[in-house]
Amino acid sequence: MAQLIDQILPESTNSESFIANVLFSKPQWDINKFVADVRKEWGLDLSGNIVDDIGLAYKANDCLRVVAFVDAKIPYNEAEEAAERQIFWDGAKKIAKSHKAHLIIYVNCKEDLHVEAAKLFTKLIYCALKQEYATAAYYNDNLLHPDTYIALADCLHDDDYTLPVLNWIWPVPFKHGNQNGILTRGLTNFGKMEIEVCADAPLNDILDFITDISNYILSYDVTFNDGETIGRDENEKLKISISPGIAIDEPTVKIEYPSNR
Repeated sequence: MAQLIDQILPESTNSESFIANVLFSKPQWDINKFVADVRKEWGLDLSGNIVDDIGLAYKANDCLRVVAFVDAKIPYNEAEEAAERQIFWDGAKKIAKSHKAHLIIYVNCKEDLHVEAAKLFTKLIYCALKQEYATAAYYNDNLLHPDTYIALADCLHDDDYTLPVLNWIWPVPFKHGNQNGILTRGLTNFGKMEIEVCADAPLNDILDFITDISNYILSYDVTFNDGETIGRDENEKLKISISPGIAIDEPTVKIEYPSNR
C-alpha cells in the first residue's frame, strides 16, 4: 500500500486534504464489510481498489482516497487530549484511553473541490463507524461518538445540497466578559477564516446561528470582507468585521448577533 500511495501522492498538487481517524476497541476490522457498506449506503463501488487486507487506495475524479488500518493506538496521545476537550460526550475519555487500533481515512482533492471532497470524506467515515469495534471518530482535534457522527451525516442521504456542517465545523465555546461566545474550528480546511460570535444569549442559540452562517459559507462559497453586512432579509444588516481573534491567536471574522433571534 505504501508504494501505491507514493505513486499517487506526487500528482496531488494544488489540493486540499482531509484526514481523520476512527478508533477501534480491538485491532480487528473487516474491509469487505466496509466496501459493502459504502456500496449499500452511497452507491460507490470500491471493490476493485482493495490493496490488501488492511486498506485501499485509489484516485478518481481528481481525488485521492486512502483508507488504511493501523494495529496501534493513535500516537502522541492525540485522542486522549481531544477527549479532555470534549464537553458534549461524558464517555469520551474512557473510549480514547481504551482504544487499541485506528483506521486512517484520507481524501485529497483539488482546491475547487473542497465541499465535494468533504462529502466523500464523511461518507467513508460514516461506513467505517459501522464496523463492529469502531468506537469514535477523531477529526479536527475533536472526538465524536459514532451515533452522533452518523446522525449528523445522515442528511447526505436526503439530497446533495444539505451539508453535515457539524461533522466538519466544531464549535468551541468561550466567555468574553459577561457574554457567551462560540468559535468555529474547521472553516480553514475549506479555505475560509474561522468565525467568532459573542452575545448575551444562550450558547445553544449562538450555536444555531453560527451553524447557519457556516452552512451558508460552504453552500455558496462565500468569503466575508471587513465592513460588510449580512442578514436574513433586506432589512436585517448584521455587521461583519475582521480583527485579531478573541479565543484564538489569529484573525477571525466577527459577526453581529441578531437582537431578535
